Amino acid sequence: MPSTSPNPPVRLDAQVLLSVHPAHPTAAVARLTGSRHRTAQALLTAHGFDSLDERTMVLARIAARSRTAGAWSRSRFSTAICGLP
Repeated sequence: MPSTSPNPPVRLDAQVLLSVHPAHPTAAVARLTGSRHRTAQALLTAHGFDSLDERTMVLARIAARSRTAGAWSRSRFSTAICGLP
């Protein structure tokens, strides 16, 4: 009986460069490159990013103070992209 080998991993040609918006420190900018950038665009959209053009997305978050602790809340960027609670 012939053995079946697992499927080789699929390589995506998509890169995302994340940076802080130069004029708004609570906003993140994602610049997308590669021939499969739409895959990354769909994932970022699912996490709250909005498209500025075909290869640039932004996630804006206004930090709010917690009424009980007086601490700044975590940004949506940290929660969505970095997986922080």
